[in-house]
Amino acid sequence: MPDSGFDPGNAPDDPLQGGTVPQDPSYLYTAVLAILSWMLQVVRLIWNLLIQLFNIMVYIFKVVLKFLLHIWTTYIKRAVAWLASHVQKLRAWLKRTMGLSSIRSRSP
Repeated sequence: MPDSGFDPGNAPDDPLQGGTVPQDPSYLYTAVLAILSWMLQVVRLIWNLLIQLFNIMVYIFKVVLKFLLHIWTTYIKRAVAWLASHVQKLRAWLKRTMGLSSIRSRSP
C-alpha cells in the first residue's frame, strides 16, 4: 500500500477480514437496554400524540357546541316563535275569510 500520509491506525489491509467480535455478555445487555429504551421512547411519543389529538378534539367539540348553542338560542328559537305566530295569524285569517269552522283549534 503506498504511503499517502493517512494513517488508518491498526486496521487490517483487507477490510473484509474483520477482527473478532467481543464475546463479553455486557455488550448484549447494553444492546438490549438500548433497544428497550428506543421502544419506550416510541411508545411515549405515540402516547403523547394521542393525548394531543384528544385535547384538540375536545377543543374543537367545545367550539362547535358553543357555536350551535349560540345559533339555537339566537336564531332557531326566534324563528320557531315567528313561524308559530304567523301560522296562528294565517289560521285565524282563513277562518274569518273562508268561514271554515272545520278548522278546529287543538286543545292541550
